Amino acid sequence: MNKIPSGELYTELLKDSLNPSDVTKVQDLLEDLAQQESPNPTTVRTLLIKLHAPEEAVLRIGEKPKLDEEKIKEVYSAPRENYGEPPAFVTPGGDVKCTVMIITIVADVIGIVLAAMGLYPVIARRAGTTLAGYKEMGKVATSAMGVLIKEFSEAVKLKQKMKMAELVLKIAQVGINTVGTRVVLRAVAAQMKWYDWLVTAVWLGAELVAFVTTGGVSLVAQVVLILASAGFLALDVKKYIDNCS
Repeated sequence: MNKIPSGELYTELLKDSLNPSDVTKVQDLLEDLAQQESPNPTTVRTLLIKLHAPEEAVLRIGEKPKLDEEKIKEVYSAPRENYGEPPAFVTPGGDVKCTVMIITIVADVIGIVLAAMGLYPVIARRAGTTLAGYKEMGKVATSAMGVLIKEFSEAVKLKQKMKMAELVLKIAQVGINTVGTRVVLRAVAAQMKWYDWLVTAVWLGAELVAFVTTGGVSLVAQVVLILASAGFLALDVKKYIDNCS
């Protein structure tokens, strides 16, 4: 059963970016947050104020960002960086290159879905890149995932936009379900200032859990929009198909 990530997780990720003196100053509030099922807007607002966060961050509590089409085009039209060296967790032997390709494609797809949910595009794409280097992602490099990627490739060839979006959502759902929402949230938190992370935490955890449960049917139109700019994904998938299937 997929549960909303606990306040304890958000507190753990927040502490990574706070000064020790700040942690001490708001220890009671952090303990309160850790006991909650998910971040409570009132607790988060109190934390932001007590830690002298920018006023604009305080005002954004409870607001989910809207999809910015121009920003989507700007961020996702940029080419993908080279695969580079295999992540340290990839065991030598076998077809390392193909394993890394699957991991990278799945991580990028999860980043696209995060952007579709409303996460700022630059944060979502960076989170996908960061996610690709996490050891937990080694679990997504399966033959079943390879089949989904092949189906996506066929949809690209046939220019089936809706089918492409549906397969992106399926790949992301399987990927997130495999590694866990905790890992994805950690990748997102790594891209943000502590106060932006707190603001985002109010809505993102519940959004991820709902996505893993439902498959994100309501996100199809947003994914179609993003895929129109994300040509790098189709190129990466073609490279995988040409070399690994």
